[in-house]
Amino acid sequence: YSETWISGATRWDWRAESGDWRFLSVDWPEAWDTGGTVVLDVDWDDNPYTDIDLLWLSEMPHGYSEDDPEAYGDNTFYIESRSTNNYVGGGSHDWGTYTGTSREIFAVPAKRGMHQFVLHTALHGVQTNDNPLNVSVGYVAAEESGFERVVTDWSQGSGVDAVHIVSTVPLSVDSVTAQGWSQPVHFDNETAYQDVSSDKMTSSWWHNVTVQNSTELNIEMNAHDDADLDLFLFRDSNGDGSFSSGEEIARSWSSSSAEEIRIVDPEDGNYSIAVHGYSVPGNMVQFWIEIEVVGGDELVITDQQSLTSLEIDTIWPNGSETLAGLVPASAFQVNLSFDRPEYAGFWSGFIDITLEGQISFRMPYTYELVELDPEVSFVVPANLTQTNVSMPIRLHALDTGIGFRLDDLNWDPASQSTIIPEANLVEALDTSGSYHNLTAIWNSANHFAMPQNVSLREVWVNSTLPEVEKWHDYIATLTDISNNSAESFLSVAYDVTAPHLVLSNIPWITNQE
Repeated sequence: YSETWISGATRWDWRAESGDWRFLSVDWPEAWDTGGTVVLDVDWDDNPYTDIDLLWLSEMPHGYSEDDPEAYGDNTFYIESRSTNNYVGGGSHDWGTYTGTSREIFAVPAKRGMHQFVLHTALHGVQTNDNPLNVSVGYVAAEESGFERVVTDWSQGSGVDAVHIVSTVPLSVDSVTAQGWSQPVHFDNETAYQDVSSDKMTSSWWHNVTVQNSTELNIEMNAHDDADLDLFLFRDSNGDGSFSSGEEIARSWSSSSAEEIRIVDPEDGNYSIAVHGYSVPGNMVQFWIEIEVVGGDELVITDQQSLTSLEIDTIWPNGSETLAGLVPASAFQVNLSFDRPEYAGFWSGFIDITLEGQISFRMPYTYELVELDPEVSFVVPANLTQTNVSMPIRLHALDTGIGFRLDDLNWDPASQSTIIPEANLVEALDTSGSYHNLTAIWNSANHFAMPQNVSLREVWVNSTLPEVEKWHDYIATLTDISNNSAESFLSVAYDVTAPHLVLSNIPWITNQE
């Protein structure tokens, strides 16, 4: 799309919305909602004066729809992402683009539905209305959900991978870097109250976070209803464990509750986030807030290379499903390595792609580490077996997740007269893959002798059924470090006495019917 007639329109120079505006409606199709990224790219003739801000709006339910559906409709729009707001008051904006040049480019998550792509002339740097713009909307995504990983077997939680990234627009990649893992904190229904408007320290909601070796601290919030909430960030600079007014390092205080703070390369230390109720009708309002500390070196790019046109045509002769059947305009391969996060949950990483000209955008990498329930079973013999000979009993315990301690694996009698046999051999693998012979420790019943820093993945207990004529009833229980548990039962009858053969009610055999 090309726009040639855009002007300053700064007659209302006391208002923040001064400047020319263009609204482009974008109905994003479901076929392109495949976990990728929308690339918004606007450039204009090089000059150090013109500055075009970009805003990407997405739909949300209209707050007054229930009051008058015909007047308000079902939906309205909210600002999902935008250029840096360099408004300085009095209708004036400072110059500033993400690229530092006469080009603005950034990326937003792709979501199906209607959007508004908004162009705003923050500064008009030519003498006429003729200020041509080139506007592009592209789609970039990883093939086959390449930046998503679900791990249920923790022994396979670390590894390497190669991912193809495809795009509907030409991309000249300069570098690709990665960072991970971090865990965003999301609070969906928090409560803020009417505070003293002139005193941020009366904020009714506070949350503390610790930052260490991080590259970003991102905070985003909004109220569920009409209110004006402000967002403040403090750092305990003197280390006294409390936060004072002078320790504020950032704030976001617009006339709405849609607030956002982003700190690049934050100092290590203890931080506190405050939500201040500046104007709260009814004295109380619910809000959501998301806090993310970005960092980590467990996700690493080992290599990246752009694919040639011949390679693209060879790999995608019929188009890419990720791009809804289009042949990629450009593609590149990213080779990466990853280490397993420390504990179960949803983890986030980021792939930062820098194009030629130092234009960069970010793609999320989602890693889900699943903690399944442990498994314990008597492998042999089958339950309710009856035998007149001695036979082996084999108990198997397995946890593919965080692991378990030896003292949390128990083989107990399920009836008073049952005796647990001594083990012939107990073998184990710990969560790092090392082998252990635990026969002596198991038979000593001093399972605490196993070092606490050793978590087990798998244990085999081999024993023999006692030669005691009776039913032997056993129960095995296993509890892993995450407190998930499992159990198994076994009943075996041992009887060497030959049963008496008794025949009764034998019919007479005759030649009569």
